[in-house]
Amino acid sequence: MLKSDAETLEDVRIVIVLLELVYHREFNAVGGESFITGQIDEAIEKMNEIIEMLEAE
Repeated sequence: MLKSDAETLEDVRIVIVLLELVYHREFNAVGGESFITGQIDEAIEKMNEIIEMLEAE
């Protein structure tokens, strides 16, 4: 079964919230930026692009 754009948008927003939690835990664990926080930043940026695409439709 295919998801509606609204369901997909909600799922992407949930993923962003989870990524932000991981980012803050990693940031606090290492005391600053790390390779992992950089990768999370990139993933969040891609997720935001998906949100923009879905909202534009």
